[in-house]
Amino acid sequence: MVRLRPLAPLMVILLGGCIYFQPPRLGLSATTIAIGENSWATLKVRNDGGHTLEWSISDDQGWLDLINFDGSLVGELGVGERATIHLSIDRNSVETAPESYQATVSVASNGGNAVVPITMTVRPDTATDLCPASSMVSAAPQVPPDLSADRGPYVAGQLLVRFKDSHELALQGAGAYASAVAAEFGMQLLRSGGGLRADLLTLPAGSDPEQAATALADDPRVRYAEPNYYLHLQVVPNDPDLGLQWPLCKFGLPAAWDVTAGVDDGSAKTIIAIIDSGTDTDHEDLIAKMLPGHDFCATADCGGVDADPNSLVHHGTHVAGIAAAAGDNASGVAGVAHQGVRILPVKVFPDDPRFFATVSSLVDGILWSVGEDVPGQLFANSNPARILNMSLGGPIISQALNDAVQVARSNGALVFAASGNTGAGDFLALDGILAPANAPGATPVGSVNSNFQRSSFSMFDVTGGPSVAFLAPGGLDLDDDTAVFSTFRNDGYGYFSGTSMATPFVAGVAALIWSAEPGLTDDQVLDRLRSSTYFENGWDALEYGAGVLCADLALGLASTCGQ
Repeated sequence: MVRLRPLAPLMVILLGGCIYFQPPRLGLSATTIAIGENSWATLKVRNDGGHTLEWSISDDQGWLDLINFDGSLVGELGVGERATIHLSIDRNSVETAPESYQATVSVASNGGNAVVPITMTVRPDTATDLCPASSMVSAAPQVPPDLSADRGPYVAGQLLVRFKDSHELALQGAGAYASAVAAEFGMQLLRSGGGLRADLLTLPAGSDPEQAATALADDPRVRYAEPNYYLHLQVVPNDPDLGLQWPLCKFGLPAAWDVTAGVDDGSAKTIIAIIDSGTDTDHEDLIAKMLPGHDFCATADCGGVDADPNSLVHHGTHVAGIAAAAGDNASGVAGVAHQGVRILPVKVFPDDPRFFATVSSLVDGILWSVGEDVPGQLFANSNPARILNMSLGGPIISQALNDAVQVARSNGALVFAASGNTGAGDFLALDGILAPANAPGATPVGSVNSNFQRSSFSMFDVTGGPSVAFLAPGGLDLDDDTAVFSTFRNDGYGYFSGTSMATPFVAGVAALIWSAEPGLTDDQVLDRLRSSTYFENGWDALEYGAGVLCADLALGLASTCGQ
């Protein structure tokens, strides 16, 4: 689907009394590209001219996978606009010999054509060194997309409203006065909260959600009202040709696996809900671990239609692999909890990568994951999870999310959430951590690099509010670091970095603890995690929380973390 934009104004230049119309002109960020096995590279298509550039891109080989996170591979660019094309490897289409492959990517446009040579280097599948010295590289972090770009920070014309119950107001009941309040403010009910969550209401045309929320908050019948904010994934793509699974080696997993690599006892304590952008449930390293999941973006409030359904699935698949990819199966990678522990895939992002998840879809995903009966869903979750992983967030404080996290905790679940990728005060002038990590009851996870230093992008609080509980390997820093290697869709593997990657590491360790000691309560597991960290003198507790999580310590062993 071509992303339509208003035509850019035609650039007119006066030269010696004559009118000169500057045509569109194709610009590219690279003339040649080298890609490491199963890794990313990017190619930016630009319009360096003075009128709308019509462009398309294609490759001449089957082993390339082209993805445009801003739309399709055919489109239009106004003056100065650009499209970023991500190039990755289709593992099924290449062999381990010869060691390199050659291909070309062709860009056609009304402002010129170009051919970009591509080289891919293949390493043999027999490589077993989990922590190669050559994996240390220099790489600069990227920041997640600005929530204000294109869409604004929340869904236009929607409001989440939680009404006080009849015990608080001594009135006829929630339904009666909820309808009355909606009528007074000219709103329509889009989705009932069913008493478990906030109602989702539509506002009159032209209404400002923030102003409407402020007005409703003053009504004595309303507990809270807030816009239906957007949330985004907490991942930072990195350069290619990095090492393999260094977090497993450096953070105590080999020793921890001597105690347990996870068990499948049918217990909710060993089910990890991956609440994310979707998961490739047929992946060779994940298929044996999958439980029936649910897509909460089949409703209008998620936004986005007619897009590549796999365009964001790399993220959720990568996160799931870190937590619990199958081990000892002679293929791919091993997750932290690679034996027995099951994965519950819960999709809260739309397929269209131009759109974000919403608070309303995430609330539903949280409640469904822990076995609550969510109104409006076709089926209930028969496999409630006691471990929830949310590698996502937004720069908000949401009472609707706070309520959902509290319900999950009251069900005995642990809720792990990414602190965020924008640093402290660097991007969007944020001085705290993102929601839902900032929700009471959630466990915020920050990122540390392979040198046990806080990753430059990893957010923490500097205002006295909630900050990170501890850090875990997420990688990618300005000086020297690796990204995290895990599963990609279509039986692929690749590298991502971010607090998105640190969070499932913690979720996997929690599953190992419960596998070894199923009699522990959720609070006891959380206490074990907080007391199983490495902390250096001179570290600031706001940045590092309790320190860097060590899997061997969490399983009651002497630790090699930090050595």
